[in-house]
Amino acid sequence: MAGSGDAHLRPPTETLLRAEHLVVEFPVGRSGAKVHAVSDISLDVRPGETLGLVGESGCGKSTTGKAIMQLPRPTSGAVLFDDEDLTELSGSDLRKVRPDLQMIFQDPISSLNPRRRVGDIVAEPLRIWASEQHPPGPTIGLATRLMHLAALIAFAGAALVVTLWLLGAVLPYLANNESFGLSGAWEAIGPTGGTLMMWGLVAGPLMWGAGNLVRDRVPTARRALIGLAVVQGVLALIGATGAGTPLSVVAWAIGAVAAVAALVCTVVPAGRNDFAAMAEVRVEHDRIVRRVLSDVGLDPDSAMPRRPHEFSGGQCQRICIARALVLDPKVIICDEPVSALDVSVQAQILNLLQDMKARYNLTLVFIAHDLAVVKNVSDRVAVMYLGKVCEVADPDDLYAHPAHPYSAALLRSIPVPDPTVSQSGATLSGELPSPVDPPSGCRFRTRCPKAQDLCAAEEPTLRAVGENHYVACHFPNEA
Repeated sequence: MAGSGDAHLRPPTETLLRAEHLVVEFPVGRSGAKVHAVSDISLDVRPGETLGLVGESGCGKSTTGKAIMQLPRPTSGAVLFDDEDLTELSGSDLRKVRPDLQMIFQDPISSLNPRRRVGDIVAEPLRIWASEQHPPGPTIGLATRLMHLAALIAFAGAALVVTLWLLGAVLPYLANNESFGLSGAWEAIGPTGGTLMMWGLVAGPLMWGAGNLVRDRVPTARRALIGLAVVQGVLALIGATGAGTPLSVVAWAIGAVAAVAALVCTVVPAGRNDFAAMAEVRVEHDRIVRRVLSDVGLDPDSAMPRRPHEFSGGQCQRICIARALVLDPKVIICDEPVSALDVSVQAQILNLLQDMKARYNLTLVFIAHDLAVVKNVSDRVAVMYLGKVCEVADPDDLYAHPAHPYSAALLRSIPVPDPTVSQSGATLSGELPSPVDPPSGCRFRTRCPKAQDLCAAEEPTLRAVGENHYVACHFPNEA
């Protein structure tokens, strides 16, 4: 089975998403063996087009979709999105591309957080990107830095205590002085060390979290700052009355002063305006969430306060589609979005995807193992087998004249809803080869009824057998 070759690729200026010579391999233990999940495949999608990616389980369809999303990153190859190679991006540069490239996962229920409400789940992408799209002003930025700096000082204090404790416990043993030991190391640090440890392990994370609340301009940020300032101020006063050491008093005072300074930044006119602007953004986010939930066929007032376990599988898939749509992406990769659903619900979800594609001007990569489903939604179909592409064609042409023996076998396996029709010849002989040690030459040759010596010696490459019809086979079926 081939897939090597790019004869089926269209000019880069015509495509929105393009994968070139994609390879994904996973190591197997310490033996040095590898699972060849995806082996040198190339695909492209035009704007507004739906590419159907089909094949039996284990052929690498889902891995291809995740590799395009850089989840995980491919072993080699290039993924071009809007003329930008995603494999060369990392960190913030890759993060900036994420909103335009979304994914609907195969299992709708497991891809939703069971502890969160649906309104928060669908709104989460908007919340994450709110600070990026609406960055805080200088005043709120100063408050955020103050809280983060105080948290870093707290973490440093705890790290210093741990370092001194380890030195006090280890060095006496190295000097053959066992009279000191672990208890002696702790006593040498004294109450100041205990205060710094508690300050770093408890107050540090709280201050860091409060800084994030200020950065995101969450309405509860001011209450969090007041609580931190009061608690740490009281502890500093208790220490100053003689219950603590000067260093512990300074530690609590740093947190209290940072919280008060950050609180002042949020109540001055510039800070209030920043919080008010973000409140308007959140109102807009709520409007978007309600609109998208309505578009996918859910009542916002009923769905938003509930949790995923209160919905059926089809409704959870609608929630997943809504979550993918809220950022107004250009491309959505649908990883078998209807395989876990009842047949009646499948039709609803497929119609919904078609409707959303037209309404939101989407480009789709539709992954499935059911050719009957793919034909109805795809503008172009690519058939995969054991990590390789074996045939690429328009759906009508592929279904009418499958050129590859594997494509023909897949089409024969589609059940006919008529008990009088014979299903003979619908199955393939032989076992599916292991992706750890795939066959030489054509990977399908071990199950192919037309295999010859040439198939084992030479790997076929994709070549044209008709208009927009490409096949990787030495002996393709006649039209």
